[in-house]
Amino acid sequence: MKNKILVIDDEKMIREGLKKLLMLDDYEVLLGEDGIHGLEVIEKEHENIQVVILDVKMPRMDGMEVLQIIKKNYPEIEVIISTGHGAIETAVQALRFGAFDYTNKPIEYDELVLIIMRALDKQRVVREKQAAEDALRLSEEKYRTVVEQANDGIAIIKDGVFEYVSPPLGKILNYTVSELEGNSVINNISSDSAYEFRNYMDSGFTGKPEIIFLNRDKGKIYIELSSGTIEYRGKEAYLVIFRDITERKLSEEKIRYLSFHDSLTGLYNRGYFEEEMKRLDTKRQLPISIIVGDVNGLKLSNDAFGHYIGDELLKAAAECIKKSCRKEDIISRWGGDEFVILLPTVTETNVQKVCDRIMNECEKYDELPFKISISLGEATKNDESQDLREILKTAEDKMYKNKLMSGKSMRNSIITSLKTTLYENSFETDEHSGRMIKLCKKFGKVLELSNSKIEELVAIATLHDIGKVAIPKEILSKPGKLTLEEMEQVKKHSEIGYRIAKSCPEISHLAEGILGHHERWDGEGYPNKLKGEKIPYESRIISILDSYDVMISDRPYKRKMNQKEAEKELKRCAGTQFDPCLVEKFLELLEEQSLLVS
Repeated sequence: MKNKILVIDDEKMIREGLKKLLMLDDYEVLLGEDGIHGLEVIEKEHENIQVVILDVKMPRMDGMEVLQIIKKNYPEIEVIISTGHGAIETAVQALRFGAFDYTNKPIEYDELVLIIMRALDKQRVVREKQAAEDALRLSEEKYRTVVEQANDGIAIIKDGVFEYVSPPLGKILNYTVSELEGNSVINNISSDSAYEFRNYMDSGFTGKPEIIFLNRDKGKIYIELSSGTIEYRGKEAYLVIFRDITERKLSEEKIRYLSFHDSLTGLYNRGYFEEEMKRLDTKRQLPISIIVGDVNGLKLSNDAFGHYIGDELLKAAAECIKKSCRKEDIISRWGGDEFVILLPTVTETNVQKVCDRIMNECEKYDELPFKISISLGEATKNDESQDLREILKTAEDKMYKNKLMSGKSMRNSIITSLKTTLYENSFETDEHSGRMIKLCKKFGKVLELSNSKIEELVAIATLHDIGKVAIPKEILSKPGKLTLEEMEQVKKHSEIGYRIAKSCPEISHLAEGILGHHERWDGEGYPNKLKGEKIPYESRIISILDSYDVMISDRPYKRKMNQKEAEKELKRCAGTQFDPCLVEKFLELLEEQSLLVS
């Protein structure tokens, strides 16, 4: 049977809205238009109503008066008060009158559902406790039958010792009943909760504390306790119900963790950092320093390797920062590729040392296809009158200035790192690149290109295969024939190289030339099946020079050709794979200069 909830609120929108949401969560919902109408509904349905959600301010009869009537006449019904945000005094008064809990308006539905579940849990505990006590009154044997079938563990405790332990409790704590009975309860309690449990005993087992017990393997078990006095074997003792709430507590801890932390890096999130800025902005923490960091090359990494590697870059940067900081420092992911560090009691001199440590850790990190690069800016608050947010802005401005000043060198460093990775993971070599540069310079002069165009051609030749850094090493270095699926992966390198070039302002003008170097004159190439002169001029040149150098070079998967064989192959593919006019001019160059590349 569904749990039945009564919503008493004079605002129709709130009543109807809560009804729809609660019905979606499988509750049966009744509505009261104001206090008097709500009491009329309770009079008819009180046996079936478990929870009432009650507004405080209503016409005809206010919520406080309604609450007192409900608790006087129907004490088994739990009442949740909804009151204006910040009305703590009203909420406290309601709790004194017997309300189970309260929620502020506007109502947070997720919070309300948790309160409802706790209210229903309380009613269930009361019912089970009553059932256990009734069983005891009948006879100890009947009592055992009830408690041993209960979901919760049940124990009889006298003078802090387990006099009786139900099998479910033994199962919860991973001990046999005989191992627990006759022993002190405190022996099974974590040191984190020992003080609280002693207070619980000293108070006569009043309240519903959450105590951390230890199972046989010293694993933590979170237990909610509730109890009452009974007569056991002619003496007064305490009947205690043990509810295992470990799963709930772990879920709460996970939710709490996620609310304070960035899910990708595990660092604190921006919201938590801003709260810590307020908390730590005190005279006692001076001097307090801030470091702002921005990871360089994230877009390039995403474009070259995909967002997975981009995420790995951010996680690696976070790890380098954590290794460089103290436990008490607050490290936060501030935005997409930005990090902020709050360093209490750290001077200008020492904050610079932290920056140096971060840079050194990034330099040492070698688990990515390229070096980690972070632009950093720092600032320190030395005087109580300074605004910590202004210190943050100063650090951020320094970071942007450093990023701007060193941006080109950092991007060049990343490109160099990518080229090194390419040479390590494939058959492409520095020697191949060197031969391509020589070919470009010689052929560029034959084609009467300007010096700037020859330089551009050389740059494209150097970077034309840079997109292969994102292709798995085992495919690039495979000595045998590639499968169709592997070949499709390799073909993606032109587009990846294009995106890498577009990510770097210094080489973005080379992007089209890199993209088109595997297009064919007959339109059967890739990635865009461009045909004839629609293929960029530089791409057509690189296609010929690259193919020629591959033909006359040793590769594990093929024997090299001699020059005559290579010239014959170029002639055969002129007009299909290659621009025929360019092939003719290149063959003339080979003939005139007797060009041999080994």
